[in-house]
Amino acid sequence: MSAVVVNTLREALRRKQAWVLLIVTGVVMAGASMINVFDLEQQATFAKLTPLLVIPFVAMVLSTFVAARQLPTEIRERTLYPLLAKPIHRWQWLVGKYIGIVLISWLIILVLFAVFQILIWIKGIEVNAFLYQGLFLMLLQIAVYDAMVLLLSLILHADATISLGILIFVGSYLFEKPLWAAIEGAQSLWDRVLLEALYWVVPQFKLFDVTRAIRYNWDPTPLTVLIPFVLYALCLIVVCLALGSLRLQTRDL
Repeated sequence: MSAVVVNTLREALRRKQAWVLLIVTGVVMAGASMINVFDLEQQATFAKLTPLLVIPFVAMVLSTFVAARQLPTEIRERTLYPLLAKPIHRWQWLVGKYIGIVLISWLIILVLFAVFQILIWIKGIEVNAFLYQGLFLMLLQIAVYDAMVLLLSLILHADATISLGILIFVGSYLFEKPLWAAIEGAQSLWDRVLLEALYWVVPQFKLFDVTRAIRYNWDPTPLTVLIPFVLYALCLIVVCLALGSLRLQTRDL
């Protein structure tokens, strides 16, 4: 399995598009942090919100293209068959791919977050521990997203996987509140059950967002509050990998 992880990391790091997007994002974050159209308090809030708004979407885009093309690339370049010829199960290959993709995603997030830390240090802005809790939730969020996209890549064509993955991620930010409002206003038990099933089956990436807390300068929450988020993420990851493993077992390669 370690060979699969290393191979995935190597392939991802070779992609020039990833490095270009990282550099552009860093420049955008630097420019945004230097905007001085607000008062000092608003500038501090804006500077702290910028990475929490930008980093998840940049990591999502890069992860989508890496995860969605893993299986098609392995088959096209015939690098999958030597691995499967070894004493390695298909589920191990899948888990190895997942770990490699998550490590790349986390590297992207941590690099951009480090850039952000340098920028706010230059500006002399103080941050509380809630921002680092937000970083932790970002890492959980992208781990769930990578598992979902990897599952979709085993079912759909690469282009469809990319489109659907991005649609679900963006849609969870746009429709989480309207969907919950629809659940609360459901006229029948059947409608409520269907809507709640949709709400919990489709990953709700908006739940990992803490921009509201940063905007209103909330105090850090006890670490025990993060436990439900960890359990929710682990459940989704396990389900996605289990379904992916079942699909991989029955797929002709």
